Amino acid sequence: MPTLIPELLLAVRCLLAVMFIFAAVGKLLDRPGFEHAIVSFGMPSRWSPILAILIPLVELCTAAALLVTATAWWGAVITVAILLVFSVGIAYNLARGRRPECHCFGVARARPISTLTLLRNVALAAVAGSVVWLGRGGANKPSIVSWVAGLSGRDVLTALFLGLLLTILAFHSWFMFSLLQQNGRLLGRLDALEQGLPGARSPDSNGGETGPNVARGIAPFFEVEDASGGRTSLESLLRGGKPVVLLFSHPDCAACRRLYPRLKDWEKEHAAYATLTVFTPGSGDGTEEHWELQHVLWQRDDELLRKYHIPGTPSAVVVQPDGRIGSAVVSGETAVLNLLQQVGEAFAASPAQSNVAIGMSMPQLALPDVTGKTVEVGGQTEYGRLLLFWSPTCGFCRELLTEIPDWERVRPSGSPELVLVSSGAVTDVNGQPMRSRVLLDPQFFLGRQLALRGTPSAVLVDPDGRVASQPAVGGPAVRELVAATAHSPN
Repeated sequence: MPTLIPELLLAVRCLLAVMFIFAAVGKLLDRPGFEHAIVSFGMPSRWSPILAILIPLVELCTAAALLVTATAWWGAVITVAILLVFSVGIAYNLARGRRPECHCFGVARARPISTLTLLRNVALAAVAGSVVWLGRGGANKPSIVSWVAGLSGRDVLTALFLGLLLTILAFHSWFMFSLLQQNGRLLGRLDALEQGLPGARSPDSNGGETGPNVARGIAPFFEVEDASGGRTSLESLLRGGKPVVLLFSHPDCAACRRLYPRLKDWEKEHAAYATLTVFTPGSGDGTEEHWELQHVLWQRDDELLRKYHIPGTPSAVVVQPDGRIGSAVVSGETAVLNLLQQVGEAFAASPAQSNVAIGMSMPQLALPDVTGKTVEVGGQTEYGRLLLFWSPTCGFCRELLTEIPDWERVRPSGSPELVLVSSGAVTDVNGQPMRSRVLLDPQFFLGRQLALRGTPSAVLVDPDGRVASQPAVGGPAVRELVAATAHSPN
């Protein structure tokens, strides 16, 4: 057995060297993401650009030292030191309940730290320690150069082929394992999400297994600065009566940057059913203005991440219209995209969720207008009413608001009265160039009684106070209903 120790030490040195090369290259390929990871671990942000270059260079130098016989022992010592420093940083963050994204292998493998990450580093440090313990001294330490020089041409080709084959098998195994692991997490999270979304299956009344039990706690409150210079709160986002998707990102996160263009398309398609809100610490270079998203909020510290148990970026969670958590927290580009798809499909595919039926009487609810006068929304009128549900936090509502003066000009005599039901305060609507009546419903009470899924929405009410149309949800549907009532006076 002792005669095998030098060969085993050589194999260990090669393994550690390959690991460091792989890790260093991965970090250099995603330097912005690695800088973000350094800051997430608690290091000062001013150090992150230097450390993002220094650490991969140290890893490459250590790999070179491990491969050369004369410096192999010192390379093993440095390896132990590096792994112990990393382990201390991981243990410190885990002890504080924080799980920042680990960029140990850079762009190839970025995921939140866990106890397994700590155990892996300790195990690798122990392996490197064996080289330190057994590899010092002795002139008979094997040399990689001399070993390769002693091989025949056929042996070299065979070794290269076997090495390539093993590399492909290792990568394939790692890829399949990661894919299955990710798929399992997504299935669990989507099952959890379905328990809180419209159109989802109800629990098995026969007592069968129904999926994970997700805590339906109240979503933590926040009020932060937004990209326009104002302040936005969770309460204001929920006034539209729609679920809110909170997405946590970072400008230095490569996966986040890949998501941004798709977020804009998703928001355009699903704005009538859900409110997308992106949190970011901001990069300070003004690039956020080009996202063209309706809700971009500044996350200046880690307090909100701790409140929502966000492990890293990108991550997302759904808040239901009643203010309760509607999904598990999902992390990673693929998981976030799947969550967005699930939200869109669940709400877009459930038009029957509204309580509005043609011929039903409107709820007997009195709302104040901007002058303070109380109006019975279910009362009798001469020509009926077209109720337009609007929210100041809804970008598509603001677009419709600019069209209202034009609608008023072309509406013929005898057409239903256009009434704006706003969830915003008086200052959000007072003073706008419009003749239509504005009713204030800050808590979206009327919309909730009608089970409307969000804003902008519209409902036609006949002169007797009965519903005369199905709800129109979204800008195009609202415009169509406005046009139909303008050309068909009662």
